[in-house]
Amino acid sequence: MFVKMPNNTGHILTDDVVVNYKNSDRDDCLHFLTHIDTSCHDLAAFVSPTAKRVYTSIFNAWFLKINFNVKNMDVQGFDTNKSYKLTYKGNKYIYSFIDAKFSAGSVALLLHGTFGSYLYSGNFCYYPSFVKSPVLLPVIEKKALTRLYLDNTYYEQPSNFLGFEDIASKVVELIKSEPIMNFYIYADKVTMDPLLAEIASRLEEKVYVCQSTMEIMKFFGYESFFTRNSNDSRIFINKTLIKKRDFEQSNVTVYLNRFSDPCKTFKKLEKKGNIYNFNFYCHSNHKEICELLKTL
Repeated sequence: MFVKMPNNTGHILTDDVVVNYKNSDRDDCLHFLTHIDTSCHDLAAFVSPTAKRVYTSIFNAWFLKINFNVKNMDVQGFDTNKSYKLTYKGNKYIYSFIDAKFSAGSVALLLHGTFGSYLYSGNFCYYPSFVKSPVLLPVIEKKALTRLYLDNTYYEQPSNFLGFEDIASKVVELIKSEPIMNFYIYADKVTMDPLLAEIASRLEEKVYVCQSTMEIMKFFGYESFFTRNSNDSRIFINKTLIKKRDFEQSNVTVYLNRFSDPCKTFKKLEKKGNIYNFNFYCHSNHKEICELLKTL
């Protein structure tokens, strides 16, 4: 079964399991949370504030605990690409999280039970190694997936914007082509950390970031690719969108512009002098979704 997303109130997977569920009528269920918006200050935008227990990624659990009053909620964070067992009301489950690349801490949920195997993508940016996850690959090889909840935001549109893999490759290629130039990368959304981490991991030199970004990269295990010493790098990441004409002319400036409005026609890459604008969306494009569906 193929279930389209999103649903503003979340989804009910079984009588006892819900995902991203915001209503209080199922507080006694097992609540799974796949993603959060770090700019949002309302817990009810993610999950029911009175839910008894929430299972999510390590980053999401950390963020909820330091930003919201969840002392009466059992919030647990788990690593990606690992399987965990759970028994609830006599029912046995095996669940895993897979990196969804949508925002910091975003994950897809793979859930096994007597009902079969469900994959819940959450908000999702497709990347090729997703289907090679050690927890998902055996399910694909055995053709054992029973139900798919898919982020189909741009599935029915002829979208051809840059995907996660494409933009990471193009930015890295650009930086490596100018080995003596300074680069300043500006990201206009704080939730673009997965992309910034991917770019840094492919470079053979340190990337300078602010302290808050460094703390987030620790959760991803990408800390070794970054530095807090500006003298150790020629590549600087800044999440504040600042455009100064003289500054841009004396350095190579890269703007990562992530759109959230409905898909439209726009230039994927714009170049003017030493200024590069990479324009993309925060979901999978049509081609990527088709590739995922074919593999699954």
